[in-house]
Amino acid sequence: MSDTESLAFVLVGGVGERLIPLTNHRAKPAIPIAGTQRVIDYVVSNIWNSKIRNVILPTQHLPGSLNRQIKLGHSARFGVSAEQYIDDSPPIPAKGSDLGRYHGTANAIAQHASLIRKEAPDVVFVFGGDHVYMMDYRNFERFHLEHDADLTIMAVKWPVSDASRYGILEVDREGRVIGFEEKPRVPRPLPEDPEHCLVSMGNYAWRYRPLLEELATDAAKEPVNDDRDREEPERYTRQDFGRNVIPSTLRNPTRRVFACDFSQFLVKGATEKERGYWRDIGTIESYYDTNMELRAIEPAINLYNPHWPIYTHVESGLPAKFIHSSTRVLDSLVANGVIVSGATVERSILSMVGKVEDGARILDSLILGQNVIGAGAQIWRTIVDKWVTVSPGETIGVDHEKDVARGFTLVDGGHEIKLEMLRDGYRCGDTCITVVPRAYEFSD
Repeated sequence: MSDTESLAFVLVGGVGERLIPLTNHRAKPAIPIAGTQRVIDYVVSNIWNSKIRNVILPTQHLPGSLNRQIKLGHSARFGVSAEQYIDDSPPIPAKGSDLGRYHGTANAIAQHASLIRKEAPDVVFVFGGDHVYMMDYRNFERFHLEHDADLTIMAVKWPVSDASRYGILEVDREGRVIGFEEKPRVPRPLPEDPEHCLVSMGNYAWRYRPLLEELATDAAKEPVNDDRDREEPERYTRQDFGRNVIPSTLRNPTRRVFACDFSQFLVKGATEKERGYWRDIGTIESYYDTNMELRAIEPAINLYNPHWPIYTHVESGLPAKFIHSSTRVLDSLVANGVIVSGATVERSILSMVGKVEDGARILDSLILGQNVIGAGAQIWRTIVDKWVTVSPGETIGVDHEKDVARGFTLVDGGHEIKLEMLRDGYRCGDTCITVVPRAYEFSD
């Protein structure tokens, strides 16, 4: 709606504990994906393509690479003016303190209450910064305004077996939210579909006055870091949208809260098979699997859609290069500046600027950039973080016991086997991860 004024917040301050050690040195939304992009590029590109021009990113945990990506990949497009901007916003220091802190997702927005009040937008959007999907938010906005909602939650059907890490919605026939439970151990399935439930995508559209009122109500409660907020929700809070603010809003009988079905929308240029594609980059396994989906022969979403581009900052203008007739690269994404010399790369992603030397084999893996993979090295089902050199002849993901002994993080079915990282000796350094999302066996 062209005459609607909106303000968007993108939540990017979380630590991303389930993605350690990838998040030991960067914010979760700054993690590389699909070879040339970072996760944050998806929501910011959706915002730009949806004609939203006022954006705040409350930054906190290790914001360096995230700020650089926003500055070099997006800021010039938005510009800097009172009418159009994209700004990172660190927390406000408390009195007598040199450092500020956001104490939860709700507190990250509450600290910007004066800006919201000053701009008085028709819609305040709150988006998660660590999701991969394509959406025209104008459809979200239209749904919110047409339903005269105080709060609209973007939702998607999700398998019950994998839904316990999300907020679960219960709605009536008109789509009005009548129940919400954050990260339940046993998610409530849909009445007509026992295999699926309706989960919150962590994307919200608010009227600004109800938002400020609910944030003020939450701020008046005593902040805690335990489960007292569940036992006495009127007294205690974790200052979190899903855990505290949304349930509190639903307890207010005057509030109109609706769920908007994400799968009913497609961006321009998308095909039917892309409908409902949304991935939360919340665990090592989901991060790995999402990359594998994006590099597939027929990817889950079209990264080459000219009508809905995913903007980014390209770190290198150098072309990729393939040397020698023995080089074999199949079903893979290879980014700028990568040199593959007499090596085999299959079903993998090679990110910016690196070298894969003679006789090396990389299968089903993510190489995150600025890497050297030595001659004869073999890497299978592995994430190798940036700036890591793999010595000639070494193996990763081939010998389970060897990888455990070297202290790599191993993941099997989403369960971490070992979290400690190697810090001395082996040249893979302390940020190499072996990911084992399926059976641990080497395949030719």
